[in-house]
Amino acid sequence: MYNWQAEQRDYLNAMLTADKFPHALLFTGPVGTGKAEFAREYAKKLLCEKDETLACGHCHSCKVYAAETHPDYINTAPAEEGKLIGVDIIRELIVKLTTTSQFSGKTVAIIENAEQLNRNSANALLKTLEEPTPNTVLILVSSFPHRLLPTIRSRCLQLDFPTPNHDLALSYLQAENIEEAGLNLQLAHGSPIKAIQIANSDLADQRKSVLKNLIKTSRGQAVSLSMKEIEKIPLKPLLDWSIDFCDDLIKVKSQGSQAVLTHQDVTDVLSNMAPHCQIKALFTFRDMLIERKKQSNIALNTQLLLEDLLILWKQAFN
Repeated sequence: MYNWQAEQRDYLNAMLTADKFPHALLFTGPVGTGKAEFAREYAKKLLCEKDETLACGHCHSCKVYAAETHPDYINTAPAEEGKLIGVDIIRELIVKLTTTSQFSGKTVAIIENAEQLNRNSANALLKTLEEPTPNTVLILVSSFPHRLLPTIRSRCLQLDFPTPNHDLALSYLQAENIEEAGLNLQLAHGSPIKAIQIANSDLADQRKSVLKNLIKTSRGQAVSLSMKEIEKIPLKPLLDWSIDFCDDLIKVKSQGSQAVLTHQDVTDVLSNMAPHCQIKALFTFRDMLIERKKQSNIALNTQLLLEDLLILWKQAFN
């Protein structure tokens, strides 16, 4: 578990000690706050043979769990990002939940990205929530709980995992020796997990390349991205960086030096760009980005998208 999740851990442990632990939980909060990781770790603790704050890691149950062969643990998630969870998968989960625990303890099931349940799978799960099997715990994890059936939400104890305190998140990243911890945390909008993903991948260099070309286009200069480079840039980060860059420019234009920026490493460049852009055109550009982001699960051509993006971006400047 992460150091910012102590409150949630202690809350659940208190209910467990008081013998008031719910049969169904719903972990909610923004993407990148460690909800799923917490769910897996707490499932391990529920299955542990020792009565400790966390799973002991040494008993037979913990060792079997670590080997990913625990018979009383089920983890379900969409097969691919954006895919729905079908009814057959939920029916299989229900069968396991209604089978007697092989270790004579609890049976624990996790459904990650639970908002991806389709109508049939959600209705099948609802019946299990209404008539739970004794000694079973079901944990739903979702960053978009409003997409779940209200009847499912109402039958779960909801536990929120907000974006951690900035100082706590920053100290975690520094302890993990993450380069440019402060900048990456800002780029990740406060999520230390996403900040690590940025730092430990090609995303950091790709972001700089995208910003470089936005800046060059605003000056009427030619784009310096090759087709091969464009194809490597993931669509969602590309849109997020562009939205944040646009937001930063709007902030600088309206708030000046008082603006709190996401792309902190190009503050001076943004200050120089601000007098030469039109605020109305920036909002038009931003609206286009938001619309494309809504379509990001559809197979969009990154090259064509970037070309459209840069044309509209150029129009925002005098």
